[in-house]
Amino acid sequence: MSTPNALSSGLSGRDYFAELFRTDLAYEVEWLRRTAGHKADSVVRLLHAEGLTPDSVLEVGAGTGAVIGELRHRGVGVRHYAVDFSEEAIDVLRQVEPGIDAAVADVTETPDPFGAGPYDVALASHVVEHLEEPEAFLRALHPVPIRRLVVEVPLEDLPFGRLKSLLKSRADHPAGHVQFFTRRSFTDLLARSGWRVRHVRVYAPALDAETFELAYGDAGVRMRTWKRATEFVLPRALGPIWTRLYHAHCAALCERA
Repeated sequence: MSTPNALSSGLSGRDYFAELFRTDLAYEVEWLRRTAGHKADSVVRLLHAEGLTPDSVLEVGAGTGAVIGELRHRGVGVRHYAVDFSEEAIDVLRQVEPGIDAAVADVTETPDPFGAGPYDVALASHVVEHLEEPEAFLRALHPVPIRRLVVEVPLEDLPFGRLKSLLKSRADHPAGHVQFFTRRSFTDLLARSGWRVRHVRVYAPALDAETFELAYGDAGVRMRTWKRATEFVLPRALGPIWTRLYHAHCAALCERA
């Protein structure tokens, strides 16, 4: 697994997101909203596999609240809480999801900023791949009063992804990722961090037509053609084969080991 310490810009993964929320917040709000459905599906399926119906849901690194908001609208949980280090993101979350208790906080320093635990389930959706020290982060979640933890990451250390990395440095990752996983390396990380994996979901995310236009509407012909194949056509056509060769998302439902 390749683990560069920072992006070629010199920013840490966290600083990358802070800059993104400061400079391109409107786009990020819409992008996160449009891509939250797949991530919420992971939470629902993993909870169903365990027969869990949570009352309280906490999201760590919630950003603008797209995932926990989607879960709330689906009726997953009764009480919802969200934390993020970004004031800009939390301001948006409070505006678009007033039914969610939100705080600017770092649970690795303040394990229960709401004083409302224990929480039935906590989420860390597409957070770990942005962190230079993911194991330290996952270990720091142990004092947070939660019964279950759902973590999701992209799988980008697959055969075609490794080939791509020979042609272009991973330190230039457009989404600010500094960790690159296979299913095995991800679940090994969880185990090393003191989390026992109960269930796993691997899936090929595919953009719908409107989300594709949001992301690549202004791109050149070559880029649009490549992205239409890799993010629209092939994930649908190849399914499980695609998740082993090029790109997938992996979500794990965990409990403390």
